[in-house]
Amino acid sequence: MLFTTWDWPGIAQAATGIWLAIVATRALNTWKQQSKAERQAAFLDRLTEAAHQIVVLLDAPLQISKYVRIGFESHSDQMNADAKSVVAYIQSMGSRHTVPLREALAKCAPAITHFRSLVSKGQALGLDRYVDCINASILLTHPFDQMNSLCWLIGNTSLNWQHPEVASLVHKVVELDPEQMANSIAAQNVAILAVVQHNYGLIYG
Repeated sequence: MLFTTWDWPGIAQAATGIWLAIVATRALNTWKQQSKAERQAAFLDRLTEAAHQIVVLLDAPLQISKYVRIGFESHSDQMNADAKSVVAYIQSMGSRHTVPLREALAKCAPAITHFRSLVSKGQALGLDRYVDCINASILLTHPFDQMNSLCWLIGNTSLNWQHPEVASLVHKVVELDPEQMANSIAAQNVAILAVVQHNYGLIYG
């Protein structure tokens, strides 16, 4: 018979080898999936902590910026600040708030740098809805840049106020509202947490 000429021990050994390869491949894929999930979860933990730290640290310069805003308005002939009142405030009182604002922002800078780097690295982890997180992160840290511009402007009392670039910056500063910035920071933190919770759900089911 034909079957009697087959090398059954060899065939069995080959089949066992194939089965072991399949099992090993499945185990490897499972390990990779678990490893990826662990990396994603660890990253989400760090991202949540870093975002919270930004929210906490930005409160100090925001409070100082509120006083600066009050200073703008106190130098205005109207109810609200305008370019003229901003210049008047800077020339008479700008240096009073420059140092504390600069110091408060300096304390935020390392955390801002770390957070932005962390968000950038997160793009490689394949997280769901991560674009939403990136957009929220940009808006979360934007007030830091705005307050740095404010700090620079109020600390320079002898600028050429008629220069187009200086005048443009003054007008931008007039539009700055610390209350709106605080609300935006809180809203963007919530948006980041929504992405984090969504991905936790995908990881842990």
